[in-house]
Amino acid sequence: MCCFRQCSLMVLNISGNGITSLADMLCLQQLRQLTTTDNRLSDVHELSQLLSTSWRRMEWLDVANNPLCRRGKYRDYIIIASPALGVCQIILLGENPNCLSLTVFLLKLTIN
Repeated sequence: MCCFRQCSLMVLNISGNGITSLADMLCLQQLRQLTTTDNRLSDVHELSQLLSTSWRRMEWLDVANNPLCRRGKYRDYIIIASPALGVCQIILLGENPNCLSLTVFLLKLTIN
């Protein structure tokens, strides 16, 4: 249950808190910018579900340094799920322990 009833929060930084799930934040429907770096988020499907339902206004998302970044095609799930997402901060995990962080600017075309 969400404790932020009728909340108009638009920007939130919850980095470095050991968070494993975002499900309790589904009522933050005005959210436009979310930074979740350095947590324990691992469920890309949960994040995709939130982006496609409750967080449809999300324009900027930073999920760097979370276990979900190790999953194949996680960026695709995020991009497809969010109709408004314009910027997605991602991290490329490779053999090098000094991982490279990138910001991807997304251009979504809508056909009327």
